Amino acid sequence: KSRFKSVNQDAFTLKTTLTSSHPMVAVFDGHGCLGHVAAELCKRVLPLVLSSSLMRDETPEDAAITAFDETQQLLLHVARAEQTEYDRLQKRWLSFQLNGEQQQDDSRSATRHSSSSSSSGAFSK
Repeated sequence: KSRFKSVNQDAFTLKTTLTSSHPMVAVFDGHGCLGHVAAELCKRVLPLVLSSSLMRDETPEDAAITAFDETQQLLLHVARAEQTEYDRLQKRWLSFQLNGEQQQDDSRSATRHSSSSSSSGAFSK
């Protein structure tokens, strides 16, 4: 059993005032390590986009398609930004690790070199 508490990756919304004739009930089922973030983003954004589409006199079906498409585009944008940041941090971490290993190797070489110099100096006397 994991000692870490799992995160609920689901979100829901009930908007009875989306428009006078169009209430909204939705459940968002997140998956993956950031599923809870995706579900929460959809919970907050989708009703706004849907309401805006309905106010432009789109049919409910067209408004739903527009809302889903625009929310999906936002999710993709956020995912790309997260991936870019992850890649940047990963490169930085790898550079840090490589530099740390290089410094350790340099330190070991310097220690070996100084101990071999002092050893050879002791024998040459």
